[in-house]
Amino acid sequence: MQFYPLKNQQDLYHGYLHAFVVKDISVLLIQQMGEIFVVENRCPHRDAPLDYASISNGNIRCPLHKMEFALSHGHGIGPAICTGGLEVFEVKVVDGVVGLEL
Repeated sequence: MQFYPLKNQQDLYHGYLHAFVVKDISVLLIQQMGEIFVVENRCPHRDAPLDYASISNGNIRCPLHKMEFALSHGHGIGPAICTGGLEVFEVKVVDGVVGLEL
């Protein structure tokens, strides 16, 4: 597995949400309430990008159809339970740089 750096940890803040492409996979780096998450940038409901999703209470809400997913494990909440889950990647911090291993 190889480490792919995304952003310096010191540059993150509450509400940070930014899309990156790693090995042809679009991912979102998110920080909310001190926690850092990396999730796929694709709603499993209709493949809509989540760049402009809202983040609240540890959940991400798709702007297209309002489907919600838990950032910690990717499972759907409410009606989104039927759509399958959102892929969640393990966050790695190496020398102050946040990234993921693929």
